[in-house]
Amino acid sequence: MQELEKYVYEGWPDSKTQLPEKLKPYWQNREKVHEDNGILFCESGAIIPVKLREIMLKKLHLGHLGISKTNSLAIETVYWPGLYKDISDMIHACKICATFQPLKKKERMALRDIPTRAWSHLAADILHFGGTDYLVVQDVYSKLLEILKL
Repeated sequence: MQELEKYVYEGWPDSKTQLPEKLKPYWQNREKVHEDNGILFCESGAIIPVKLREIMLKKLHLGHLGISKTNSLAIETVYWPGLYKDISDMIHACKICATFQPLKKKERMALRDIPTRAWSHLAADILHFGGTDYLVVQDVYSKLLEILKL
């Protein structure tokens, strides 16, 4: 962290090859790295030292929110190179997440043909209101409703 801090204060070299190996992953975000009250940030996320990353991963994962929501939480609070991969690896290895993840992806909504004339496509449903059942039929083209007492 001290080496990274040095580059933040004194400026970055002209080439990535001039950086120590452990700082090369920061190169692509070098313009976003800054210091505030002695803490290094990359955009709004505090840069977490290697020794504390495992602890931060566990804290981010406490709610078993899944990859997308955990990434969203992380981007607002912490940063280190490879953060998203570490989150993904941790969640894929989590038995609780595997147990409660959706069994299949959401099905895409079926698209229907657009009607070109009245009464060519109908939608229907049963409505129970005030102790009475009704058949509700709607013409998809004109949106006209017909309500019949059953």
